[in-house]
Amino acid sequence: MTDIADDAMEGLTKLTVHGETNSYAEYYCRTHGIPFEAEGSMEQEKPYIVSAEGELRNHWLYFTVDILREMEGAQGYEYQTLANDGETVLRTKSTSAPSCTLAKAPNDIYIWVRSWKTENGEKVYSEWSDTAHLYLDVTPGTMVLNRATSNGRKVTMTFADNANFFKESDGFDCRLEKTSASGTTYIKKNQKHRTIAFTNVKPGTYTAKARAYKLVNGEKVYGDRSNTIQVVVK
Repeated sequence: MTDIADDAMEGLTKLTVHGETNSYAEYYCRTHGIPFEAEGSMEQEKPYIVSAEGELRNHWLYFTVDILREMEGAQGYEYQTLANDGETVLRTKSTSAPSCTLAKAPNDIYIWVRSWKTENGEKVYSEWSDTAHLYLDVTPGTMVLNRATSNGRKVTMTFADNANFFKESDGFDCRLEKTSASGTTYIKKNQKHRTIAFTNVKPGTYTAKARAYKLVNGEKVYGDRSNTIQVVVK
């Protein structure tokens, strides 16, 4: 058996699978939380990735990848990351352990692994594992614009109070975008306060809006734009 549909055993609440250690059936059960009882073993032709967990540490992405168990006789493992087309090789990392941590990794990519051992002075590789998807949801919180008012040449934007905002986001950029022939578009970046003021705004009609971001691998990852409010400066 080399392939089982993801939903093949859906709804079978009292199922226990019996099979050989190192088999695809064991790998499937381990990754789908299905009880598995070993009856004998078989030679493992390739590693099986059972988990690929991501986390954001100090604004950098880390993925930890684990395989089912060590390959018999393996002296090391070669982990290769692939772009989200599943083909373009991004980088290769060698390790002696059956697990691997990728530091400062791109998001939404794939990884596979093979083991190696030395025979007659040369490296002999196993088959590549199936690919695993490396993805971590880093979507920031959504801004809610409560008010946008003008007083002379000053426009004040007030956002909803969200105690969890800076757990969800690292800041936000706000925009006063002209919608009339007169005026100009104003932008304030990297804001961290609930109330933002634009001064010396030229007369015109504007749309006030904002969007939050998270810093990931040195870049801003934006969430959805806030609601918008129209403001007129006379």
